[in-house]
Amino acid sequence: MRKLLSLIGALALMAGLLAGCSASMKTFDTGAGMTFSLPGNFKETSVDGQTAAYESRTAVVTVLKEGFTDLENAGLDLNADSSVADYAQVVIDNNSLDVALTEQDGVQYFVYEMTVEDQDISYMATVTKGPDAFWLVQYACETDNFEKYQPDFISWTKTIKFGDAVAESES
Repeated sequence: MRKLLSLIGALALMAGLLAGCSASMKTFDTGAGMTFSLPGNFKETSVDGQTAAYESRTAVVTVLKEGFTDLENAGLDLNADSSVADYAQVVIDNNSLDVALTEQDGVQYFVYEMTVEDQDISYMATVTKGPDAFWLVQYACETDNFEKYQPDFISWTKTIKFGDAVAESES
């Protein structure tokens, strides 16, 4: 009996230690009207051409805000009445990607891969719509780890807010 109690105590201690190692969530503000939550081990960084960017040891997140007026002025057939799917298709076409828009748990996204410095990288590009812009939030990690992180990418996308409003990700 004493060995069983010792084993249960050791397991409880170990479970407590493991729970303490998980990163708590932190809300990040892009500075352009959008907030969302990522694990606390992410840090702000900068990527040319992106509205905001964040990195951890295992993943990178980039955020691009594309205002409705800017898109219209660029001659694209997109405006405030366009759907998230319309915007996603323009992004896919303009980047010559051979991918399809997918929806999972209310999040619309497409996945593509690239080799960067001899490293295979998978990208999950999510598309959302705010009150004045479309937003492209891309999550990237080593391809070998993508399946492990994809559920997290979906979960993090679902935390996107514009002011007090939740992001529109349906078409």
